[in-house]
Amino acid sequence: MADIRKRIVRSINSNMTEKRISVKLMWAVLCLALLTGCGNKVEENVPTDTKESIEAQPEATPEVTPAPTAKPKEWNTPEDYCVVDIYVAPEAIADSKFDMETALTCIPLKEAYAPYFKFGLAMSGYNAQTFAIESPEMKELVKYHCNTTTATNLMKPQYMLMQQESQEAVKNGSEDPVLDFTVTDKLLAFCQENEIGVRGHTLVWHAQTPDWFFREGYTDDGAYVDADTMKYRLESYIRQMLEFCQNNYPGVVYCWDVVNECVEPMDGEAESGWKCRTSGNSPEGTNQWYDILGYEYVELAFTYARKYAAEGVALVYNDYNTWDSNKMFHVYNLMKYLKEKGLVDALGMQCNLSVNTDLLDVYNSIGKYAELGLELQVTELNIVAEDTSPESYEKQAACYKKFMQYVLSYDKDNGGNADISVVNIFSLMDGYLLYPSDSNNYCVFDCNIEPKPNYYSIIDAVVKSGKNNPEILK
Repeated sequence: MADIRKRIVRSINSNMTEKRISVKLMWAVLCLALLTGCGNKVEENVPTDTKESIEAQPEATPEVTPAPTAKPKEWNTPEDYCVVDIYVAPEAIADSKFDMETALTCIPLKEAYAPYFKFGLAMSGYNAQTFAIESPEMKELVKYHCNTTTATNLMKPQYMLMQQESQEAVKNGSEDPVLDFTVTDKLLAFCQENEIGVRGHTLVWHAQTPDWFFREGYTDDGAYVDADTMKYRLESYIRQMLEFCQNNYPGVVYCWDVVNECVEPMDGEAESGWKCRTSGNSPEGTNQWYDILGYEYVELAFTYARKYAAEGVALVYNDYNTWDSNKMFHVYNLMKYLKEKGLVDALGMQCNLSVNTDLLDVYNSIGKYAELGLELQVTELNIVAEDTSPESYEKQAACYKKFMQYVLSYDKDNGGNADISVVNIFSLMDGYLLYPSDSNNYCVFDCNIEPKPNYYSIIDAVVKSGKNNPEILK
């Protein structure tokens, strides 16, 4: 059996330079690794040196010697998660200060979850210079582990809209806002080349939308426009976003967060039946979309998106705390309303959590939303650790594993009743390398781009929670 596993791994490596690892070969490696290295299951929390040994890999001299890691590893790397025994650093990162060998030879997340749903890591960045598309290391990480991604910021209206050019358009008789697709173009070109789907995030949001977009002449101090003018601008913005992506990169953007975070039980209005938020980022602290168009702005946005979306592109409503019992009631009502009008295809559950969140609430909310018969997407998964100690990271890993087990238990491809299509962790690495400082600790790769314990627990969840082992809630 060990000889068979060696031949499979060697076969995979012969094609790693130019091609992706095939799903069938990957799952053969997974199954054989379990049989040869760990009996019938992967042991949890067992130090590497106490596990049954795996036959040594053949010796080989890499063509490029990786640079030393930035810091020593803080945890052990189980050898049976490696699926590439001869590692050659990609040319783009040959001179990197990061040693990415473990990150680029371990089981790809996209391959582990391929039988169930897309798996991705979001591409960070708060401006063009800090966008992950500018980092060779981040691009290699996304290429290896992801079949979906999203921009954490740079496809939001704040980064797409151009004020001076929009003002010039008004002077020339046009109310169409002017958009800058420079960064979006880079992202979509990269993803098209590497067969990575993109979640478009986000078209309509009360935050990260400039106040001048709602004012006469697109000026900072103009009066707010009337409803008809705002409807025109809303439709024009959505049309331009969708047409650019679909005409230039057909099929790459496979879904859109059409409206983001419009349900707010604490201060929402009472007429709609789903508590449309009235607070927002205007100078007065209000939601300009609601101020000008009322709660109808949500339906209008989905109507325009449906008008211009290509066939097969899913329209998504995306929100946080969708697992909260109070908010869930109102989100459910909104989704039911939009579904009845044929305007929505999926619910985006952000899942911004901590290690102290009761994951049973998340589990129950998935079951409730599954009743709608709509697609469910985990769009911004992050489970924050209490600190960066090894103990905290082990606790975090346990939470990630339980979360993924819960998701798998509901997924229709694993015998459940929910159409779960995406799980997307909302960043690439702790201590993101293009930020001057980054305190996030929820990612599956650390500040050295080394897999953290939660990477291994996420892999363990799918290995133990497949169709052959339904007892996953214990």
